[in-house]
Amino acid sequence: MAKITVCDICLDNDVLKEAKHRISLRGMRGLRLDLCNEHKNIPPKNTVEYVRFVYKVCLKINLTKEQAERMLKSR
Repeated sequence: MAKITVCDICLDNDVLKEAKHRISLRGMRGLRLDLCNEHKNIPPKNTVEYVRFVYKVCLKINLTKEQAERMLKSR
């Protein structure tokens, strides 16, 4: 049986597309995004905006700026 990884952003919009790229933040395994070829316009890694974006898309949690900053500092 083949394993197909789905784009996290497309899945958030109830669309299934195969992911071609994986972006992760070193030291934080939970902050990983699987992306299709259409979704390359995401915030740069190691930024507060990236942490907030991943939590919103993958976990449906809206972090405040202060919470995201604490998470980046604690790694």
